[in-house]
Amino acid sequence: MRFCHHTDRILLNFVTISLLLVTIGCNPGKQLSKAEARLAEAGRLPAICSERFPIKDTTYIKDTLVKIDTFLSGEYIFDTLRVNDTLYQIEYKPLEIIKTKTLTKVVKVEDRAKVESLSTRVSQLEANRGTLISELADYKAKAKSRLNWLILVLSAILGFTIRKPVIKFIKWHLTPYNNLKG
Repeated sequence: MRFCHHTDRILLNFVTISLLLVTIGCNPGKQLSKAEARLAEAGRLPAICSERFPIKDTTYIKDTLVKIDTFLSGEYIFDTLRVNDTLYQIEYKPLEIIKTKTLTKVVKVEDRAKVESLSTRVSQLEANRGTLISELADYKAKAKSRLNWLILVLSAILGFTIRKPVIKFIKWHLTPYNNLKG
């Protein structure tokens, strides 16, 4: 069974367009540039770069210092010793005292991506701190107002509860004077 000429042509065009769309849609360079643009807009690109490609922060350089502490190092010293009519010729090499000291030098390298991401984070936290300080001032004002109302209500309740004994005390205190007048 043979397809007609138009069907072959349509099928060939469909396959060509499909291959073209697949190759353009899967372009990794284009996808990478889009992803970098999105991350750069969000301010997260330096943080991601510093996590994936870290810089060695500290380098240690060790060096050894050697000091020989003898004036006549390496030379033999001859001496004569007389003991009871006998002369002895003494030959000796002086003791060499070797002192070693290890020096360590630390070299620090600054990671610019990490510093940039941290400075961005610091600026965000400072902005957040400003809003939190204003909210704290509002809460303090509300708390002071509530405390004043609480003191007023407690004073009113206390005054209401002790009014009868106070009135009774005042009447008792003033009764001797009323008796003297009458």
